[in-house]
Amino acid sequence: MTKLLPEGFIERNTTGLVVQSWAPQTEIVGHKSTGGFLTHCGWNSVLESIMNAVPMIAWPLFAEQRINAKMLVNGIGVALRPEVQDGSVVPRDVIARVVKELMQGEGGRDARKKMLEVKAAGAKALSEDGSSFKKFSEWKKSIVI
Repeated sequence: MTKLLPEGFIERNTTGLVVQSWAPQTEIVGHKSTGGFLTHCGWNSVLESIMNAVPMIAWPLFAEQRINAKMLVNGIGVALRPEVQDGSVVPRDVIARVVKELMQGEGGRDARKKMLEVKAAGAKALSEDGSSFKKFSEWKKSIVI
């Protein structure tokens, strides 16, 4: 990773943390002690969170992530979203408030409850009697090799 960064970047970074390798996100999100997931709302991350029934804090960066965030917060109700101020800044007190709400507040309890329902619906769709399994089986039969 250090080859990708400007020369001297690691040494000059005195206030932050640079993670120099990928974190095992699937294992972390699926761990029993994980109570919430701050996500950019990329679809793989959203699915990992849903399949592990972990409510989210939606922090989209660009493209379809904003649409995904809106659906997760307003449509399905499995995520909370911090308010952005001044175009792109989220102050630390706002972040702290959203994390506390997700972990201890009514909004977090509601998101956790809804997440269990969504996880169950996803598991049903993937089962042999489920809609996703059936549609995939139909599609697979239609392929000519």
